Amino acid sequence: MNLWERIGADYRYYSGAFADPAKPSGGFLSRAWSASMKLGFWVLFSYRLRQACAARGVLLRRLGEFMGLWTKIATGCHISAKCTIGCDVALPHPVGIVIGDRVVVGNRVRIFQGVTLGSSAIGRDSYPVVEDGVTIFANAVVVGRVTLGPDAVVGAGAIVLQDVPTNCNAVGNPARIVPRKKSTPAMDTMAALADE
Repeated sequence: MNLWERIGADYRYYSGAFADPAKPSGGFLSRAWSASMKLGFWVLFSYRLRQACAARGVLLRRLGEFMGLWTKIATGCHISAKCTIGCDVALPHPVGIVIGDRVVVGNRVRIFQGVTLGSSAIGRDSYPVVEDGVTIFANAVVVGRVTLGPDAVVGAGAIVLQDVPTNCNAVGNPARIVPRKKSTPAMDTMAALADE
């Protein structure tokens, strides 16, 4: 996908993903208003533009750096233009999120406030890979050459230093891996909150 296709996909996702099911979907203006009022949309919009600018010469690279500075000041969120982010990524409360240079984030991922995805030490080239369908709750830290498998869940405040297999939870400090059991009412509530 090119830049505008990715931005269009983000717009479609943010204009419909967080819509209140009790309200009618409305027309174009209603959807445009819905997307424009989501801070996560603007953070991803800035990231996509900065990523495109980084590959197009000194002047555009400097413009991209300025946009990155504005995004950090406005939201407290740092997403490196050197990372890779897929489609349908939800940042419901993007304040304080840090995503480092070579982090790879898959599709349909949810990242809540205060999450850090980065290297385990300065100068190390070891960054996490977040596969499709992962949810990372508030203030979690995922560092080093770690893979979060499809549909994994990282609990609030967890510090993840090891791989998390598919359909498992990572909780605690340091994180321990807990295989997911059958769905319970509490898990259904947690999943519903992740979709908001």
